[in-house]
This record gives sequence, structure tokens and C-alpha cells, in this order.
Amino acid sequence: MYKPDDISHKNKNEFNSIIEDKNGDLWLGTNDGGLGKFDAGTKTFSWHSTENGLENTRIYGLLNDNSGNIWMSTDNGIFKFNTTSFKSKKYTYHDGLQGNSFWAHSYLKASDGFMYFGGKNGLTYFHPDSIKENPYPPQIVVTDLQIFNKSVVGNNKLPYTYDLYKNRQILLSYDQDVFSIHFAALHYSAPKKNSYKYMLEGHNNKWYNIGTQRFVTFSGLQAGSYNFRLKASNSSGVWNKKGISIKLIITPPFWETWWFRLVIFLLFVSIVYLIYRRRLANIRKIEMIRIKIAQDLHDEIGSNLGSIAVLSKMLKRKSIPDAKKTGYLDSIYTTAIKTAEKLRYNKQTIALIC
Repeated sequence: MYKPDDISHKNKNEFNSIIEDKNGDLWLGTNDGGLGKFDAGTKTFSWHSTENGLENTRIYGLLNDNSGNIWMSTDNGIFKFNTTSFKSKKYTYHDGLQGNSFWAHSYLKASDGFMYFGGKNGLTYFHPDSIKENPYPPQIVVTDLQIFNKSVVGNNKLPYTYDLYKNRQILLSYDQDVFSIHFAALHYSAPKKNSYKYMLEGHNNKWYNIGTQRFVTFSGLQAGSYNFRLKASNSSGVWNKKGISIKLIITPPFWETWWFRLVIFLLFVSIVYLIYRRRLANIRKIEMIRIKIAQDLHDEIGSNLGSIAVLSKMLKRKSIPDAKKTGYLDSIYTTAIKTAEKLRYNKQTIALIC
């Protein structure tokens, strides 16, 4: 229920106009609370404001037509409100009004059905039946592409122009990260009231209503492939449901491309392979040195041991003079010393190469 003493209803306590519809319900044009309805059957109030498309909550005049609509004058044009669907349609200076601002208590419906609304710049009058909705959706064209606020399409600006208008594609590099797409709806009945909405598939997959703004600016998009979709409506709110679609490709820096990563991978594999081959070659070289040392040591030690064995047998002969035996002993000693030194040298050599 509406409570006049409730402070939350303060902006609905004052109203500028009141009318009765064909059902006996009362409609109130408040000073700052939107459009109010008093249901005669349930004895309850309901309120309609910005959520119903009423951009202005201060209503000066209310007039009803024969089709179940209420026409209201405000500080922001004239609104047609459907009492069944609760949807509203806005008319402004661009539709032929005297202006967008109207006076309180300055409205009249004549016996012939014509409606009159007085405003700051004169009088607006019309017959509701003569206001026809435009049923034709507008065609959409892209008018410009700007990178860092500089146009890159035109007669002598390829390849952007060719890609945009022939291929329906925009190809940008990763460092061209601030760009704007400009467009227009080809509908010339109140063109300033054409509205737009867009979606960037691959980024957020959500439709954004941008009103009458005829461009969209993007910045900081990641490298990848996107699909820019755009729809437009005419001044009567009839949308081009198909809209247009433009493929948007942002190329990554070279260090993030697949071929660069492949080159880095192949380079890494090559380095690992070269290190492996070098290490394997060193192992084989060391092994060959060790084998050669072992062979040389085997031959030399074998020869030296053979000499020592021969000299030892000579010492056992009694017929050999003592002086000669002494020489044999010196030879055995010398050969043993050389063999020991050779063993020690080869041991150190093997330790160094390993």
C-alpha cells in the first residue's frame, strides 16, 4: 500500500497530473517519483520509472489515447507508455518536438483526438494515430578503423581497407593495442536515435548496449582471434537481429609464436645432442688412451720381466765369475727400478685423463 507519511515515499507525494484509464485505474505523474498507478480493484499502488525506460522521473502532463497508451511530457522529451506491456518509447527534438523540456500543467487532449503539450520553445501537437512505428531494421556499415586515434582506412590505405571491407577482417599486431571501430546504421528517419550493441566473442561473449554511440574502443586485448559482432536498431527500437560480424586477429610478438618456440626447442635439443656427442667422444678418447697405456705397459713390463728372468738364471750358474754376477745384479736392479717408475708414471697419467 502507498503510505503518504512514509519518508521513503516522499518523492511520490507530489504529482503534477492525474488521469483515469478505460479500466477505472488512476495514473499519477509525480514530481520526481516516476509514473504511479492506483489499481481501483485491489486498492494498491505500483510505480514505473527508469526500469521501464522512463529516463526522467519528473512528469508534467499525462494524456491517454484510444490504444491503451499514456503520453507524458517531461524534462527529457515525450514518452509513450503502454499500460499493458509497461514499456515506453521516447520522442525528442529530433522527432519534431519543439524541444525536450516541457511545462507543468500545459497539456490538453482535444475532442478530435489531437494532443497538445506546451514547452519552453513553443507548442507540440500531434494525433497519436499518426505516430507510426518504423518496422524496418537498419543496415549497418563500418565507417572507419582508428589505431591510436588515427584512421587507417581510406582510398590509399591498404591493407586495412581491403581486409575490412572485402574480407570482413581486421589484422593487427600485438603492439597496436588501442584501436576503435566506427560504424553507422543506414536508417535516415531520426538517425541520431539509432541505437547499437556489440559483443566481442572470444573475450567476454556478452552483449553491451552503447546507446547512440557510433564507435567502440578496445585496448590491451591479448593476442588471438576474436569475432566482433554489432547490431543496430532504428528510432522505433526495431533491431537488425542478424547484424554484422568482423573477424579480429591480433598477432602475438615473435617470441610467443609457435615457430619461435619450435626453433628454441630444436636449438635446445641440438645443444643437448652436441654436449652428449662431445662427452661420448671424450669417453671414447679416454678409453683408447687407457687401452694404449695398458698395452704399452703390458709389453714393457713383459719385456722387463723376461730380462730379469734371464739374468736370474745366469746368476745360478757356478761357472760365471763373481764380477759378472755383480753386473747381472746391477742390471736386474736397474730393470726393476725402470719398471716401477713406468708403473708409477702410467698410474698418474691414467688419473689425469680420468
